[in-house]
Amino acid sequence: MADNEKLADRVRQMILLPNKNVPEKKMFGGFCFMVNEKMCVGVEQERMMIRLDPSFYDEVLEKEGAKPMDFTGRIMKGYVFVDIDTLNTKKKLESWMHLALAYIKSRKSQKRKSFWRNYNQQEIDLIEISNAKINGYEFKYSPSKKVKAPVAFTTTYPAASFERISKDNYFDWIT
Repeated sequence: MADNEKLADRVRQMILLPNKNVPEKKMFGGFCFMVNEKMCVGVEQERMMIRLDPSFYDEVLEKEGAKPMDFTGRIMKGYVFVDIDTLNTKKKLESWMHLALAYIKSRKSQKRKSFWRNYNQQEIDLIEISNAKINGYEFKYSPSKKVKAPVAFTTTYPAASFERISKDNYFDWIT
């Protein structure tokens, strides 16, 4: 299914006004716009995918052009498809965009958390990935203990940050 550039441009203009960083990803045969690292809206040739609060799902399905999202053959509550023909005015598109953006902004941005270790037993205690940025943290009780990131980590992830957390900076780090 080919994507719809004209609708994608209209969405892009609306979504970029209140949001600074909105990555676009090619998926589902079209464009998907990500806000706060979450799928917000998608544009295909004949329809637009809207992510919304699942508690409004049944009510929203009664709106003109709205259909359940059944991309995989299974209905996904919290997502609807909207026929492109019903998005013919700025006001109609804005109302759908408002539903999607309000829901995404109400959700807390999540950081993926893990630890890092290689085959040479080098490790980092905590890795957080957020907004495509990698932050590494090493926890040491003593603030005088010198710690640096393993060479294998800095070589593999040159743009990553690394910080030692100790009893002296712990409270700054958690707030």
